[in-house]
Amino acid sequence: MLHFCRLIICRPRADDVVIRRDSWKRPNMIYICVRKTTEWMNEEVFLGQLEDAFRSKVEVWNTVFSMPYHIFRHRIKQIAQLNLSRVENALCAAIDEIPEGAVVVPVDDDDWLSPELGNVLDAEFDGSKTGYYWERSFLELPPNLIVKAGRFVLYTLAGRKRRVWTCSTNNYALVKNDRALPLLMSHVKASDYFDSQKEKVKRIDGHLSIMNRTLASQTSMSWQKPGITKRELIRKFHHYKELYSRIELPDLAWGKPYIKMMEELMGELRLKSPERRRLIPFSLNNPFHG
Repeated sequence: MLHFCRLIICRPRADDVVIRRDSWKRPNMIYICVRKTTEWMNEEVFLGQLEDAFRSKVEVWNTVFSMPYHIFRHRIKQIAQLNLSRVENALCAAIDEIPEGAVVVPVDDDDWLSPELGNVLDAEFDGSKTGYYWERSFLELPPNLIVKAGRFVLYTLAGRKRRVWTCSTNNYALVKNDRALPLLMSHVKASDYFDSQKEKVKRIDGHLSIMNRTLASQTSMSWQKPGITKRELIRKFHHYKELYSRIELPDLAWGKPYIKMMEELMGELRLKSPERRRLIPFSLNNPFHG
């Protein structure tokens, strides 16, 4: 049975971490820091920042859809900004405005956080820890058969070990200091730190963030491929419309309002030229894959 949407909930490795409470002072506020973003509404600035490898893909998008890529991406950022504004006991700030010793949650400009994240981090605060992480959750289309076949050859037949990142773009927090800055900017470097310094980090149970891999994400736009065809983009467009209109979130009810906003945004995204296509029935009964 084919599934054309999924919410991946990836649980961290169940390593035993010794949790020690002490009487150290709790932070007065949790801070959310959005990594480097783009002035999406300023087309000239956006085009000036585009890498050549991605420019051709944006051109294909603008040929296919009536809403330009940078406008669509701006709307996604607005949804994320609304989400972040609703996180209790947390303040969005630039990294240089955040005081030393504060607990910082880094995110990309399309990430979503649970409204309870600030309260949870405050309750879980441990002065002996420098980092916190929780379960990773991705909202995206499942891999197609070609990707699945490639993974089977690479990881099963060839026996290559597949890296599972402890930290994604938005499922960790760090106490701010000079050494933490590179980790806040890169989830890859953060994963290396969390994996090697287990006694200094704390795992928190729960689904406290969603990485929203939209149609406009680099992953969806054929990441690691030199280009994307109109046919590929249109196919993904229809599947993403189904994703936001029919997916269920039993463990992430807080994400439903933003799923609805994405559904409405996808409804505004229209093809420039009507197409003829044969509808293929598929099932969305179980969009969860761990």
